[in-house]
Amino acid sequence: MATDTSGRATASPRVAYNCLLAAIFGEDRDKLLGRKGLVQPPPVKRCKSCGAEVVGRRQGARYCFECAFIPLACDWCGAITLRKRSEMMGGARRGYAHAWCSRNHQARWWGAHHGFGVHPEHGALGMGNKLGYRKHDEAAIWAAHLETGWGAPRLSRLLSIPEGSIYRYLTRKRRALAEGHP
Repeated sequence: MATDTSGRATASPRVAYNCLLAAIFGEDRDKLLGRKGLVQPPPVKRCKSCGAEVVGRRQGARYCFECAFIPLACDWCGAITLRKRSEMMGGARRGYAHAWCSRNHQARWWGAHHGFGVHPEHGALGMGNKLGYRKHDEAAIWAAHLETGWGAPRLSRLLSIPEGSIYRYLTRKRRALAEGHP
């Protein structure tokens, strides 16, 4: 089997000869082979929605740039935002019918529609506590911190509370004190 000037295997010696000519005369190999009818240009891709030519997009694209993004209203604030058609159609196939302009608004919407206010029987953090109470006693954490001066790792072992929970509480408390809140 013959090879062209770049070392690629070719189907016939004629193609290798044309590649050699292209290298000698400084022409692009694919252009020369295309003129000889040996390499066919890729077919023009058309948008499934509007029929426009799809250019400059990835190989498997089905929509032009204007049709690839669709405007949607945020379920929390009503702001219009652009979302990829593929993301929204994939979500619709899986049963999702909502769109949000940001992760913050998504979290707020989920909290309002599926949080403890809607389902108080679950209690705070699923522990059966009264609504609004925390899983761990934050006053005891702060008192132990002030008494011992220890940070989250040691307080975690002392109080048998996960280190991350203590660290987040101490960080929140320090920020509140720095801002002047008790």
